[in-house]
Amino acid sequence: MIPPLALFATLNLAVLCVAAGLTAVSGAKWWPILVQVSLLCIAGAGLLLAWAKEGRQFISFGALARLPLYMLWKLPMYLGLARGGAPKEWLRTGR
Repeated sequence: MIPPLALFATLNLAVLCVAAGLTAVSGAKWWPILVQVSLLCIAGAGLLLAWAKEGRQFISFGALARLPLYMLWKLPMYLGLARGGAPKEWLRTGR
């Protein structure tokens, strides 16, 4: 299973913040921070390469640059899913 890209990036940023905080407080090794920054750079480069090759016809660069705002917009939904799990019933939209 592949998580949504916004969830993947949000989780990586959260792990980076936790690793940076623990390193700052405890004076631990710095390599977890380097691993997370490398992972985020690789994921960002992959996203930009995929956009450059195939995505430009579907999404503008401006929309791509607004992805961090989209991640913040999705955060309450992800937190709700983490607290209560997936909805138990199907919510049909009006037509």
